Amino acid sequence: LYQYDPKVDTKALGQLDNCGGHAGRGDDYHYHAAPTCMIAAMQNQGDDAILGWGYDGYPLYGHNNPDGTVIEEGTLDLCHGQTDSEYGYRYHTSDQAPYVFQCLMGEVNTQILPRVAPLSSDNPQMRANLTPPQGGVSNLQHTILADGTRSMTYSHQGTQYYVNYTPISGQENCYRFEQKTVSNGGIVETGTLCR
Repeated sequence: LYQYDPKVDTKALGQLDNCGGHAGRGDDYHYHAAPTCMIAAMQNQGDDAILGWGYDGYPLYGHNNPDGTVIEEGTLDLCHGQTDSEYGYRYHTSDQAPYVFQCLMGEVNTQILPRVAPLSSDNPQMRANLTPPQGGVSNLQHTILADGTRSMTYSHQGTQYYVNYTPISGQENCYRFEQKTVSNGGIVETGTLCR
């Protein structure tokens, strides 16, 4: 059951980008709060817009009910949802923890859930300690170049850090990494990572 713990509140700890998400240990991007950038890009930004679907088949709506009315305090259950006349049940986002749903109300077939395989490395120390910076980061920027190179740069306590990776030509799902992160003490590390 969900119990709020401020020590793992990714939003309060400043671990989320301005879109409400971050990349996890499985090298997947996911949300811990309302997907603000996605909402801004949607044609239907109204309260009746479905932002996504849980693996149990129930929809995720924004901060209000689909008819535009405010969700009264105490209405949302433990999974951050409520009954719905159209779908039977629905989840919501909010400005207060837990921000998005924390459990699933319906049934889930775990045999068909998509999984992202973590990257394996020729330098096992390179990603050994992925502890996020305490107090968050500033000046977070993500760029993608024409050759597929991706770069994330950020500042923490006045020092610049980065993670760069470039696809290796002829080796599907393999990348050349170079990083200087808070987690590794600012040491520049390089390696090849493949799925």
